[in-house]
Amino acid sequence: MTNATSTLDEDKRSYARILTSTSVIGGASVLNILIGLVRTKFVALLLGPAGVGLVGLLTALLSAAATVVQMGVTTVGTRQIAEAHAAEDVQKLAVARRALILATVMLAAVGATGVWLLRDVLARYALRNPALADEVAWIAVGVALSVLAMGQTALLQGLRRIRAMAALQVVGGLATTAVGLPLVLAFGERAIPAFVVLVPLTSFLLGRWFVSRIPLPGEFRVELPQLRAQWRVFLTLGLPMMGAGVASTFANLWIQSEVKAQLGMAALGWFVAANTIAMQYVGLVLGAMAADYYPRLTGMIGDPPATRRLVNQQTEIALLLAGALVIAMFALAPWVIRLLYAPEFAPAAAVLRWQAAGTLLKVMSWPLGFILLAAGAGRTFFLTEVTTLVLMAGATTLLLPRFGLEGAGQAYFLAYLFYLPMVLALAVRRIAFAWSRLVLLSAAAVASACGVVGVVLWLAPAMAPAVGIVLSVAYGSFGLIRLQRLGVSAPLPGRLSVFALARHARPRSRN
Repeated sequence: MTNATSTLDEDKRSYARILTSTSVIGGASVLNILIGLVRTKFVALLLGPAGVGLVGLLTALLSAAATVVQMGVTTVGTRQIAEAHAAEDVQKLAVARRALILATVMLAAVGATGVWLLRDVLARYALRNPALADEVAWIAVGVALSVLAMGQTALLQGLRRIRAMAALQVVGGLATTAVGLPLVLAFGERAIPAFVVLVPLTSFLLGRWFVSRIPLPGEFRVELPQLRAQWRVFLTLGLPMMGAGVASTFANLWIQSEVKAQLGMAALGWFVAANTIAMQYVGLVLGAMAADYYPRLTGMIGDPPATRRLVNQQTEIALLLAGALVIAMFALAPWVIRLLYAPEFAPAAAVLRWQAAGTLLKVMSWPLGFILLAAGAGRTFFLTEVTTLVLMAGATTLLLPRFGLEGAGQAYFLAYLFYLPMVLALAVRRIAFAWSRLVLLSAAAVASACGVVGVVLWLAPAMAPAVGIVLSVAYGSFGLIRLQRLGVSAPLPGRLSVFALARHARPRSRN
């Protein structure tokens, strides 16, 4: 009886921790999205679909280049710092921290130089427009800032500074909006490169402020052989992860280029609009998963029963929090597009519906994919990611001529329909994983609700929004009841984001 009570209490604490981290990061994401609504609406109205498309294209190139340049070091750096932090090994933490900082500085310098030297090549072959070479020169600056900012975020994540990461999101969004909108207003399309680079610039400056306030892990002399050993670990595990990241960003760039080449710049703007909405809203949940779940999973990956419990708990919370959003996006896609962008973005609604359906599969698959990262199975992780991304890019190329822009959304759904059973099979093999009854019930409820909305769309389209709202509220109510039964609750918004700045404004330790 005592063991059962202890296990129940441990599970409640684990659920509470998952929900707290999700609430902090999710709350910050909500505020960041609200800030982004103003920024996106302004850009869409001022520049139109073509301008939004160019912003998306340059952002995709920056992301792709930064992923190549950082070579997976930041992801592995999070893992190494989380391991040392969980083991309370202060010397190992000092070495990992110093190695991460030095590696990102060197990679940022090399990467920026390389992108600047290759600006004509990248404009011609990556963006398919040689006239954009000057814009790519701006991207070189953004790449350096992105790599440095990613290194800082990796340190915060490995140390589980969740509220600092939340504040970083919100203040970064405010700063980007406050500076970016006047630039676009004053200079129009000429301001787009600077507008894109503002995001990594604010992330770097704010990240530097937060990192400077983390107490140093003691006065340890870090020798070059220790740094070399840590860099070998970074490269051994990081290269496969870099390859997966490169595949992801280049697949996104390829898809956007295909949409532009086959359907035109306006269609690219519609696709970017739908893709941005889908990624932002699922990021409310998946961002928290990366922030806290990954370091926790790394610390217990050697204990299969504990790992299975954590994966199920994380998946259940993710479904409870994301399910209502998925149903609402599926039912209200045209309204969402009109609200967040402009009436001329209406064709994006069909893409958003398919991406909403794919988001359910993504929410279920992500906790399983992190098992491979936590276990250091870099090669397997690389193969699963690349296979799925090649499928997505190939399906997009094939479906666009037949189904138009909607084909891009269908390709996204098909890719995750393939990815989910693949990572599930790998999780079964590695830790004998099985979904809990409550996870399967939650997933079935969301899928059924989307199915009902789909039938109503076919038979009586005018009724679909009302039906979707009712089902979304019903599932959201189910989620609240479930969370109450677990005895956990989300922190108040006042404890989130900007208010967290004060908690991290402590002076640097003298140790």
